[in-house]
Amino acid sequence: MFNRRYGKVMAAWVASPGASDRGQIPNLVHFVYVLEKPTQDLRFRFQEYLSLYAAMHYWGPDKIYLHTNAHPDALARAASGASENGAA
Repeated sequence: MFNRRYGKVMAAWVASPGASDRGQIPNLVHFVYVLEKPTQDLRFRFQEYLSLYAAMHYWGPDKIYLHTNAHPDALARAASGASENGAA
């Protein structure tokens, strides 16, 4: 039987405490963020931020991984809050 709430039920099951301790599917989320130019700044549009926030809020994963082709300098700028042109 089709249940429209299946996604929520599945997320609650995966996010249940100790699920990964019992040898079940790890409670992890992976996002892939590919940049046209690996040296450009990491800038999330609202929709992209909302996807990350929703995964954190509704799924409640143990970890969220962001896979990207960004250059280490771009990652350092993102971590410090600076931009490519030097503005913070």
